[in-house]
Amino acid sequence: MMEQRFTILLTDGGDRASEMLAAMLQNAGCRVLRCPPVGETVLRLMAENRPDAAFLHAFMQGIDAAGVALRLQRLSPLERPLLAVRTAVKDPGFAAGLERLGVSRVFSEPPDVSGAARQIVSLLNEGKRTAEPDAVTALLWRLGIPAHMKGYDCLRTAVQMCSEDPSYMRAVTVRLYPDVAAELGTTPACVERAMRHAVSVAWERGPERFLPFFAVSAGVHPRKPNNSEFIATLAERVRACAVPTAAGRHC
Repeated sequence: MMEQRFTILLTDGGDRASEMLAAMLQNAGCRVLRCPPVGETVLRLMAENRPDAAFLHAFMQGIDAAGVALRLQRLSPLERPLLAVRTAVKDPGFAAGLERLGVSRVFSEPPDVSGAARQIVSLLNEGKRTAEPDAVTALLWRLGIPAHMKGYDCLRTAVQMCSEDPSYMRAVTVRLYPDVAAELGTTPACVERAMRHAVSVAWERGPERFLPFFAVSAGVHPRKPNNSEFIATLAERVRACAVPTAAGRHC
């Protein structure tokens, strides 16, 4: 019997495409959990079975796919299943909105079932190879920086650069932002703005996450760290984690 490498939750609308998707995913070595397109049922089965991926109808009874994606943002990226959605809506803006919520693939109805199954398994295989976070990634996750935002990539790159070369912190505007922009193919102004927005979103979702890291936020009236404070603090933590000690370090 073929080893079942991944568990995939599949909403089943009773149509031919659902039957074929289930069969193809099973043939690819996946365990397929089929359920009706009901948002509450999807969330319950996700909590009970912790699937590696979910392939959902965009519009379901109760909570739709966008609502499910929003609920999953409360989890760390390592705990979140990969999300794929099938929809009859042809508006590119609708698909873009789902992707901003963390949906990895949006397929038009009727889906190309063989292509969809192949893409989902390929994404899961890629994720399995890169699932172990490095120190920078782990810190950003702990602080609740949303991984799907552009600011996440900017902050991750900046913290990595500053942890390797602390002199960047003496020239944030004239050197760090331009070098991050060159790395990511954007402009320094966009880098600065994206970082600030990502930190603000994380702060609004839970400022208590920041308190163990940022002394500037620990007073009676805590304040959000600015970009420089955020990057410098995380870079210092990454450098400290890289120093071996007899007792070991926990970042």
